[in-house]
Amino acid sequence: MRYMRATALTYALLFCAAVCYADNLAMTPVGGTAGTDTRPFMIGWEFSTSATVTVSGLAYLDTTGAGLNEAHTVGIFNASSGTLLVSATVPAGASATYLNGFRVVPVSYTLPAGTYVIGGQKNTSADSSIEAASSVSSGSSAVQYIQERELQTSSFTMPTTNFQPNEAGSFGPDFTIAGASGSPSITSLSNSASYQPSFAGNTYISVYGTNLAVTTRTWQASDFKNGTNLPISLDGVSATVNGVSAYVEYVSPGQINLITPNLPQTGTGIPVVVTTPAGPTVSSWVTIQPISPAFFTWITNTPDSGKYLVAQHAASYTNVGKTGLYPNSPPNFTTPAVPGETIILYGTGFGATSPAIAQGIITDKIYPLSPTPTATIGGLPAQVTFAGLVPPLSQVYQFNITVPASVPNGDQTLLVTVGGVKSVPGLITIHN
Repeated sequence: MRYMRATALTYALLFCAAVCYADNLAMTPVGGTAGTDTRPFMIGWEFSTSATVTVSGLAYLDTTGAGLNEAHTVGIFNASSGTLLVSATVPAGASATYLNGFRVVPVSYTLPAGTYVIGGQKNTSADSSIEAASSVSSGSSAVQYIQERELQTSSFTMPTTNFQPNEAGSFGPDFTIAGASGSPSITSLSNSASYQPSFAGNTYISVYGTNLAVTTRTWQASDFKNGTNLPISLDGVSATVNGVSAYVEYVSPGQINLITPNLPQTGTGIPVVVTTPAGPTVSSWVTIQPISPAFFTWITNTPDSGKYLVAQHAASYTNVGKTGLYPNSPPNFTTPAVPGETIILYGTGFGATSPAIAQGIITDKIYPLSPTPTATIGGLPAQVTFAGLVPPLSQVYQFNITVPASVPNGDQTLLVTVGGVKSVPGLITIHN
C-alpha cells in the first residue's frame, strides 16, 4: 500500500494565514468553564494601573474560535465616578481580529494610573463566558486584576455589584495594551486540513500567532520517546487541550501544528493552552466535536490554495491535480484523474478505527475505519476500497477511492461520509 510522500504532507500542513497582532491582552483567565445565562448582563471586572497604559483594543471572548453569535458593546469606566471613558462594539461573526481567544476591535485611549472597570454587554445567552476562573494572568506588570464586577441589566451601565476582592470570576470583555509585542500570542486556530475552526480528538490542528517558538522544525526520529511515542514537546513548545497533553508535530515563531489528544469531552469552551520558551502560557478556546473529517489540500501560494485535495494516482504514485496547479513546477507535476482509476487521498479527524490505535504512538500497522465510509465525486457514488490509518504517518488517514466511470470532465467535488458526517468538500480535476 502506497503512503503519502513527505513533500505532500509538508505542503498540506505548513500553510499560514495568521493575522499578526503585536499588542497583548491585559488579562487572561486561567481555568474556569464555559457557561451562559439567559438573563441580560453587564459582565466585567475591576482593575488598577500603576502607570500610564495605552488601550489599543477592546475585546470580547469567543469560546468557539469560530466567531461571535451577537455583537457586544465593551467599555472602560472610571471605577469611582462610573464615567464611561472609552467604548466600542465587537461585531458578531469572525471579522474582528482574534487574539488568545478574544475578538478585538481597535481603539486608542490613554489610561493614567488609577482604578477602572471594564464591562461588556451580554444581551442573550448566544455567546458563552468563562465562569469561575481559578486565576487570572496579566499581560503587563502595570495592570493588576482586582475583582469581578457584573450587574444583571439590559443597559450599558457600569457594574455596581461588588464581589470579594481578588475573586477570579467571570470573563467576557477584555482590552489590549499597545506595545506589548514580546509576549507570545495566538491569532487563530484551524483544522490543519480544512483551515476551518473545526476540531475533534486525534486531529491535526494548526495554531497561528506570534513568538510561539524560537526554532523552526518538524518532529524527527530522535523526538519520539522509545522510538514510538509521539512527542508532547518540541524545543520547549508544548500544549494541552482541555488539560490533556497534545502532540507537537511542527514549531515555528508563527505557527505550531498539534495532534489533539483523544478527548471524550465535546462542546464549547474547550481550552487550548500553549506553553512557549518565549514567555508565559497563552490560551484560546475551541468547540470540540466527536469527529471533524477533512482531507488535506494542495497549498500553491496562488488563488487555488486550499481548493484542490492532495491526491495521488494509485497506479503511478504521481500527483493528482489540474495541469499547472503549481506555476513554478513542471506542468505534469499534477495531472487530472481519469474516470475509472483509483486515487489515494489523505485526511485527518475521521474518528475511531477498528481495532483502535493506542493513544500517542506512531501508526505501527494498518487500522481500518469500520464500517467503511461512503464517497461521492461530482455527486456520483464512488467506491471506497480502503479507508484508515496507515504507517508511518501518525493520525493521517489514507483513502483509496475509485473515480466513477461516468463522471464528467472538469473540477468535481469529492465528499466522504463517515458516521453520518460529511467531510469538508474539495476538488478533484477529472479529464478523460
